[in-house]
Amino acid sequence: MTKILRITAKRAGFRRCGVAHPDQPVDHAADRFSREQVEILKADPMLVVHELDADEAAKTAAAEDEAGYLRKLLDVAAGESKEQAERIEALRTELAAAKSEITVLIEHTATLQAAATEAAAADKPAGNPTSRKASAGKAK
Repeated sequence: MTKILRITAKRAGFRRCGVAHPDQPVDHAADRFSREQVEILKADPMLVVHELDADEAAKTAAAEDEAGYLRKLLDVAAGESKEQAERIEALRTELAAAKSEITVLIEHTATLQAAATEAAAADKPAGNPTSRKASAGKAK
C-alpha cells in the first residue's frame, strides 16, 4: 500500500530538510524524503508529521475539507447571530421608548379627562340636572 507523509508546521514557512513547510497539512509521497530525513522531521517539535496510507490520507483530507467548510459555516452563523443580537437590542430600545411615550400619552389623556369632567361640572349647577345655559333660557 502506498504511504504518504502529512506534514504541518506550527509556524508557516518553517524550513526543515530543504522544504518550507506551511502551517496547513501538506501530503508528500513517502519517497520524497529519505528514512533519515523522516526521522529528523518527526523529531522536530515545530512540525507535526503523520505517516499514512494513501487511502487513509484521502479520507482524512476529505474530512478536514468538510471540517473547514463547517468552520466557515459556523463563522457565518456567528456573524449573523451577532447582527441579530444587535438588532434585538435596537428593537428593545425602541420598545422602551414607545412604552415611555404611551405612559406620557395615558397621563395626558387622564389630565384631559379630568379637565373635561371639571368643565362639565362647572357648567351644571349642583342639584339641577340641566345646565346653566338651559336654566338661563327658561328664566326669561
